[in-house]
Amino acid sequence: MRSKQKIIEFCRIIDKHFQPVFIDTETTGLGRSAEFITFSAVDDLGNILLDVIGKPRLPSNPDATAIHGYTEDILATKEATVTYKSRITNLVTGRCLVAYNAPFDYRILSQSFQSELSDEKHEYFNAPFLMVIDCMRLFAEFVGSNKNIKLKTACEMCGIDTEGVKFHGSLADAEMTRKVFQYMANYVV
Repeated sequence: MRSKQKIIEFCRIIDKHFQPVFIDTETTGLGRSAEFITFSAVDDLGNILLDVIGKPRLPSNPDATAIHGYTEDILATKEATVTYKSRITNLVTGRCLVAYNAPFDYRILSQSFQSELSDEKHEYFNAPFLMVIDCMRLFAEFVGSNKNIKLKTACEMCGIDTEGVKFHGSLADAEMTRKVFQYMANYVV
């Protein structure tokens, strides 16, 4: 486990020198054929870089729909999720991606842009970004925990105002991830 000071220094360097992009997805489920339904990205100032709703190739898992609220009727007129590949690739090229549970979001992007969905086949999202940073794991280390901490709990621990925030909305979660990351970057020991 890294020391709090090392995490603060790392966050400061990324925040100051590497134009981080804070991302989040809402998905059709958790499995190997899940795709994103929403993808959102904000910059280090909280400006919205991209906020899209896509129509996945397969229906959403009912449990996922209960969380994000995007029904088949809502998604029927949206562009196919896979059509956003070039926009997202252009957005992240040369940047650091920061996500809360980054391995999951990265896997979902990879699965969303596969040529075909399969429980066995797995192609990686092959964009030339600098690195992917898992803010959830970083924050857990920052507070000295061996367990993952939910984003809402992390925000509360940082004193971030969450009144009116709709967690499990990709834009809100990307913005809250930015705030948690910058809390660590600006923390004074």
